[in-house]
Amino acid sequence: MHEGAQEEGDVVAGDLGACGAGGLGATECTVDGRVEGVGRVEGVGRVEGVGRVYLLGDAAHIVPPMSAKGMNLALHDADAFATAVLQQVKEQNAGLLEAYSSTCLKHVWNYQAFAVWFTDLMHDAGDVSSRGEFQRRLARAEFERLYESASANRLFSEFLTGLN
Repeated sequence: MHEGAQEEGDVVAGDLGACGAGGLGATECTVDGRVEGVGRVEGVGRVEGVGRVYLLGDAAHIVPPMSAKGMNLALHDADAFATAVLQQVKEQNAGLLEAYSSTCLKHVWNYQAFAVWFTDLMHDAGDVSSRGEFQRRLARAEFERLYESASANRLFSEFLTGLN
């Protein structure tokens, strides 16, 4: 297990090597000298600080671009980090800095789940070649529910706008 990792397979900032021109948005990164694939869920590791280095936004986590959550997550990270730094500077209290990873990752995984769901829904709604007619009809029914059900529409709108 990597130093600083809480679960086997976690990626921490100190383990990251070269990650293509696009940072963690690249399809593969070098982690401890090994080339690792970065997929839609696999792209989220622990957002750890190493020394005085903290990762925010796309450097810390990626989501499928179809969900348009990159900026929302980056702004959330920046707000959480700024609040933590201010607490450290003003009160000499590192509690929020130490909790930065868990604070951000709860939010990130919520949107990762939305991003995967929304991406799959968009693909399934129109293309029968990958998962068949049954999945296409399910996706179409789900879209109809999003527009016809006030509750489903409210939740979808909250996720889409970053309010959830």
